[in-house]
Amino acid sequence: MSNIHLTITERTRIEVLKNENYSLRSIVRVLKYSVSSIIREVRSNKINNTYNVESAHSNYNFKRKNCGHRVKLNSEVVEKIIHYLKQHWSLEQIVGCLFSGKLSFKTIYRWINRKLLNFNAITYLRQKGKR
Repeated sequence: MSNIHLTITERTRIEVLKNENYSLRSIVRVLKYSVSSIIREVRSNKINNTYNVESAHSNYNFKRKNCGHRVKLNSEVVEKIIHYLKQHWSLEQIVGCLFSGKLSFKTIYRWINRKLLNFNAITYLRQKGKR
């Protein structure tokens, strides 16, 4: 079951209704969300036993910004890939020896095709990029 994403307006309504001593189930009826969603929102964003909309929304934005995969492409990785490509290593060999489990050769092929390496890597591939 997926979680919902509350807007700042809905969070503000929760705070106002909580301050007016509405029960959580009454808030659920007003907002028309599931009980568990509202309970999770209120419990995870309490400060001194009161729901705080500013901290709730800033926590949401922080978590939202930091979710997903991290970019693995950095200058150190690019330098290593270029160095070993110039020595006529295949991408499979480079990944197997240097990045085992951290990076896949398909990812490097994708970077090459999108020209993210700032280097004409296709000329150094064994089959000149033909797969």
